[in-house]
Amino acid sequence: MISSLLAAEISLPHRPELLLRQRDTRPLAKLSPPERERELQGTFFAKPDCAGRSILLVDDIFTSGATASACTQALLKAGAEAVYVLTVAAGWDLESSCP
Repeated sequence: MISSLLAAEISLPHRPELLLRQRDTRPLAKLSPPERERELQGTFFAKPDCAGRSILLVDDIFTSGATASACTQALLKAGAEAVYVLTVAAGWDLESSCP
């Protein structure tokens, strides 16, 4: 996992068990941003152990932000003080949103 290597490198605790996927989702790649948001609603659950903590959420790729947003919402709902998102790569649909 990228997050475990990063945590070791910068001497932060690695706690992937604080954020859990409650259900499987269909593949997001072909979905529009609003469809991704709907698909991910209620997918993630954060344990109460994150309450009062600042969390660094590491995501492998940022496309629409739906996954990072859903995870952040779950962590904040469980009481996290702050959530920071670090993304390793960004992607987009070359056919419809070429910069």
